[in-house]
Amino acid sequence: METRRASRDAISAALERAQGQRDALRERRDALLGELEEDAEPVAEQQERLAEQLALRVDVETQLSEARDAMERLDAAVREMEQRRQRLER
Repeated sequence: METRRASRDAISAALERAQGQRDALRERRDALLGELEEDAEPVAEQQERLAEQLALRVDVETQLSEARDAMERLDAAVREMEQRRQRLER
């Protein structure tokens, strides 16, 4: 009888410990899930900002390319005018 009571008490104590550990693990899981959700928001914001910055970069590179093309056309026109001037001076 005494051994059964001791076994039952030991099992009850072990069960209480296991339940406490389970509850602690659930709390930790919930805390980690909350942190993941919080961390996911800034990542989404950063991705949106990155997309905006990349779009701006594409626009600037397009403008730069157009400006270079215009400079090349102006250089060609200046060279042509200089060649004409040299021919007229002869």
